[in-house]
Amino acid sequence: MTKPDPTSASLRAALAASRNPDGGWPYYAGKTSRLEPTSWALLALHAAGERVTPDPLAEWPRRDGWFLDRSSGAVNVGFNALAAIVLAALARNTPAVHALTAALVSARGMKLPQSPGFVQNNALQGWPWIDGTFSWVEPTALAVIALKRLRSMSEAQARVAEGQRLLLDRVCRVGGWNYGNANALGSQLEPQTPPTALALMALRDHADTDAVRRSRQYLSTHRLDEWSGLALGLTRVALGVFDEPAPELADAIDQEWRRSAFLGNLHVTALALYAEAAAAGGYEAFRV
Repeated sequence: MTKPDPTSASLRAALAASRNPDGGWPYYAGKTSRLEPTSWALLALHAAGERVTPDPLAEWPRRDGWFLDRSSGAVNVGFNALAAIVLAALARNTPAVHALTAALVSARGMKLPQSPGFVQNNALQGWPWIDGTFSWVEPTALAVIALKRLRSMSEAQARVAEGQRLLLDRVCRVGGWNYGNANALGSQLEPQTPPTALALMALRDHADTDAVRRSRQYLSTHRLDEWSGLALGLTRVALGVFDEPAPELADAIDQEWRRSAFLGNLHVTALALYAEAAAAGGYEAFRV
């Protein structure tokens, strides 16, 4: 019989101990439930074979299809895309899911005129973090994954295609992605681990393109460069959806958890649990 993994057990215990009475999870124990840590916790526990009841997303405040931030009432587009990925993984098919899909399809980053200091295509519109702002790599990647997973609206296809074009347009020269642009004012920007991992997940079905091959190689080569629970967890998931085993990442996540407990950050705790629990299933929620 396989022994229970002690790190997974302690991650699950940390999530169980920090769940709020409203069913959601905060970034830090005792604080207000927030959409990002709640979404990762639901994904992680689902992958670990646990049925979370009651479902916190079912009672989450909403407006015009969007999940609202419980603290401010604002809409974070990227975290809504993450919630949509969760709903797809949990096989939800409700009017609320269709409303969220429509909201994601309609959301667009600002279109800007071309500028000699920025060589990317400013006409491309991906997704912003919040309405009325520019397109960023992470919310664009999450929205592309969500709309591919939901597969419920023909209108989504054009938005997915434009989001993919934006990601491919903004690959850094050495491969990988920065948070927004690949260059600015004549300077090449360096790739960063979280946006690189998420963009690769979104472009899994473009694996044969030069940009994705270079970016996969970059992330694989630099997999242990950024020693944080967030970077290590996202890297493990991203390489996993490309079927690249990375046992040293599992060891690194274990070491960082034992060393720091991720400083109590429950978003990262849930991500680490997902990176472990979903490995056997190939991270199905992000395989697009």
